[in-house]
Amino acid sequence: MKKLTIFLFSLFTTFGLMAQLQIKAPSHSFPVISGQSNRSITLYDQLQIPTNGTASQVFPDFSNCVLQTADDFIVPAGGWTITNIDATGSWGAGSPQPYLFTVVFYADAGGIPGAAVDSVINNAYVDNGGVESITLNSSVILPAGHYWISVIVDMPFNSGGQWFWAALSGAPTINDFSVFQDPCNLVGGSPSWAQASSINSQYTQCSFALYGIAGSQPVPVPNWAIILGIMLIIVFMALNYRRRRLA
Repeated sequence: MKKLTIFLFSLFTTFGLMAQLQIKAPSHSFPVISGQSNRSITLYDQLQIPTNGTASQVFPDFSNCVLQTADDFIVPAGGWTITNIDATGSWGAGSPQPYLFTVVFYADAGGIPGAAVDSVINNAYVDNGGVESITLNSSVILPAGHYWISVIVDMPFNSGGQWFWAALSGAPTINDFSVFQDPCNLVGGSPSWAQASSINSQYTQCSFALYGIAGSQPVPVPNWAIILGIMLIIVFMALNYRRRRLA
């Protein structure tokens, strides 16, 4: 009986410690070009004072045609869970408009966006001096790899004007150049993805940052599952002990 008591005490202690443990994610830091965000967990940052910008918008009043800009980034080993995005931009109407953003993530296809890997629609934002801080309605989980991001506002031209995603002036080349497409020929641009620098030689990167969690995350274990597991082990050990005593 003494041995059983010692065993059960050890068992409770072990489960108690396991319930408190959390797998700590490895971190991956990037050099900050010009940090403008108040987020605490930065995954990627290429925010910088912009020179101008390229349109990135769905136009409901023009048959939902789109002018779309995208830029790329690299996710390191361990992957990321993206929860928030900052995108520097300017509003043609002169002030932020009450419309929502769509954020699309694409796989890389040889230096341009390929297949879409995730899309989050109807995301609200807060304007912080020209930086649109967007909170995603659902987190985006990306394993290690090369990706593209497109930030698009869903806004009628006749009531809201246009939103321009800021392009960087004189920034170092970061991965591939940003790209732009005009599939409805709204402004006479390329109908498929082409480098934004073809519009203006300075448009080599977009100003944005990503926030969330880096690396592998702990799988939460509900308290009821831990308690049930402990009870089952206790019952099994008690029955086994009784069987030995009666043998």
